[in-house]
Amino acid sequence: MSPDENTAQSADADQARDRQAGTGGSKLLSRDFFLLFVLLLFCNCSIAIYYCFEQWLDKATVSPNWRGLLLGALFGMIMLTRPLASVFLLGRNKLPWVLGSLIVSTAVMLGYHLLPVDAPGFVWQVLAFRMAQGCALGIFSACTVAVMVSLFPRSQSARGFALFSLTFLLPHAMMPALGEALLPLLANFGGEPGLFALTGLLGLPALVLTLKLAPILRRPESAGKAEGPGAILASARHSGLGLIFLSSLCFGLTTTIGLFFMKGLCSVTGGNPALFYLIYTLTMVVIRTTCSKLLDHLPHYRIAPVCAGIMGLTFLAIAWMPLWAYIPATFLYGAALSLLYPLIAAIICNRSAPGTRGLNSNFMMLTIDAAGLLAPILGGEVINLGFGYRGGFVAGALLILVCGLCIALDGFKVRRQGRSKGIAVS
Repeated sequence: MSPDENTAQSADADQARDRQAGTGGSKLLSRDFFLLFVLLLFCNCSIAIYYCFEQWLDKATVSPNWRGLLLGALFGMIMLTRPLASVFLLGRNKLPWVLGSLIVSTAVMLGYHLLPVDAPGFVWQVLAFRMAQGCALGIFSACTVAVMVSLFPRSQSARGFALFSLTFLLPHAMMPALGEALLPLLANFGGEPGLFALTGLLGLPALVLTLKLAPILRRPESAGKAEGPGAILASARHSGLGLIFLSSLCFGLTTTIGLFFMKGLCSVTGGNPALFYLIYTLTMVVIRTTCSKLLDHLPHYRIAPVCAGIMGLTFLAIAWMPLWAYIPATFLYGAALSLLYPLIAAIICNRSAPGTRGLNSNFMMLTIDAAGLLAPILGGEVINLGFGYRGGFVAGALLILVCGLCIALDGFKVRRQGRSKGIAVS
């Protein structure tokens, strides 16, 4: 039996058990789910506030190549730390590691204010800060993602990921708009570093929430306990999800380009960057909250490639069409993105064997981490080669089209296997 067939049959068995047990929405929306949701919401504010990081480095006369590296260093360290944390920590008490990672991340956010911009070693100091926070966030994310996924009933995995994604979306909806309003008031307190420090204070309530979640953070994951050091790579290699993981990487590259370079693009096109972040994230929030119960009933393999194609077209429209198209394209981008992420995540979760849901979900997050490292470097290189911010968005459009193609090819493969077994695949 192939890995694809094995994981698919395991997923079908789990879904049957969920239906037999009468799994409902109340089981997903538990007290622990809510507390973890708020904890992740606070912590993701420390990433969303970096929307202005590239412009701060530009003011400090840091070259484009260095700006891309410094932006990506945080995600690079998350990418390196997450697999290690997934293998060595998930089978243990995660509470001290989550507490320690929050303390380090908060200290970094407060410390930017102390860096001397004119000092010869400024770039290296910023790099050290980014690497330290990246390690902390990698540990934090690996532990909390595994706990969050364990709270999802399998029959509601798409809904669970849709709600889970709000912990990232809401900060990206609020923080840029709030940051643009606060930056003039913080002019005498360092500007952007003052804004980073103010955001870092959210680490204090996050520590309180972590202590309230102590019982589930102390609980070891069975998969992490049983597997050896190569667990996450073995899980990915035998999952049959290679094309979906590749689609997740391309998805992450596109969305990260939009996140970090939209403000720069708007300096060329005349658009309002705060409106982009606000409109597309609020569109996603509305769709994912009002339609989350429907996501698990959608034909995943049919809808996801269409959403990817729409995202690519909207990137091109935002970069090249007249300014009147900016807001409509942003709405469409948010609508397509609101469906694409939970559908990709649900495909991975539903096709994973019971013991590898946390590991495969963390591997999916690893592809997003890799995108966070590679996208700023790619964008910086495109700008440095003379193609400008518009060229970066063309690259993003091509990448999301590759994402849709990978999902379509994987769907064709699964449908072919399903037909050979007499199984219908959505």
